[in-house]
Amino acid sequence: MKNIQEQVKESGKVQLTLLLALALAAGGTGVWSELHAGGATVTTVAGYGITDQDSLGDLALIDENGDGTAQTFLFAYPPDGSSLLGSDFANTNYSIAANVQPDRSRNATGSGTGSATIDGTIIDPTYTIFTPATFQVDIAVNGANDYSAYVNKGLSITPDPSTGESTITYVNSTGDQYAGATAGSFTVSVGGTNLDGTTGGFGIVNVYSTRTVVRISPSGSTHTHHRH
Repeated sequence: MKNIQEQVKESGKVQLTLLLALALAAGGTGVWSELHAGGATVTTVAGYGITDQDSLGDLALIDENGDGTAQTFLFAYPPDGSSLLGSDFANTNYSIAANVQPDRSRNATGSGTGSATIDGTIIDPTYTIFTPATFQVDIAVNGANDYSAYVNKGLSITPDPSTGESTITYVNSTGDQYAGATAGSFTVSVGGTNLDGTTGGFGIVNVYSTRTVVRISPSGSTHTHHRH
C-alpha cells in the first residue's frame, strides 16, 4: 500500500486534487494569482448570443465563442412534416448585433439580430430521405425585458499521460441576459426559398465577457498554491 501511495504522489495526481479542492473551497483567488504569476496564458474575449425557441420545438441559436467563430444551431419543423437540422460549433459564416440597456432594473431591455449559414440536413416526413442542405437562418429578438445578470466560474485539469504534465484551465464568465416570452422570431431558407419561420417565440439576447487562464503544470510539481 505504501508503494502505491508513493507512486500516486510522484505522478502529481494528489497535488492536482488538492489544487481543485482549494480552488472550490476558497473561491480560487490565490490559485488564480499563482497561475498568472507562473507564466500562464491569459485571454479575454467578449461577444453576443441570440436565441429564439417556440412551443413546437423550433430552435435557432447563434452564440459567439469570442474568437471570430460562433456556435450555431437550427432545429425546425415546418408545417409539411419535414425536419430541418443543422449545427456548427465553430461557424465563421455569421453576423450578430445587439442593442442593450443593462441598468439592472425592471426597465432594462435587450434587442438583437443575427444571421448565419449552417450546413445541415432536410429530413422528409417519412424519415426515410435525408437531403444535405445549407440553411440561411435569420434571428431577431425585440424588446426582451426580463433581465438577469450571471457569473459563471469553472476549473478543469487535463493530464497528458505522454509528458506527465497537466493543463490547468480557469474560466470566469460574466454577462447580462435579456429574455422575453414572445420577443423572438426567426426564418430559415435554402437557396432563397423560405422553408419555415416563427414569430412570438421565447427570445434571448446575451452579452458576455469571458476571461480564461491556462497554465501547464510540470510533471512532479508539488506546489501550485502558497499561503504566507
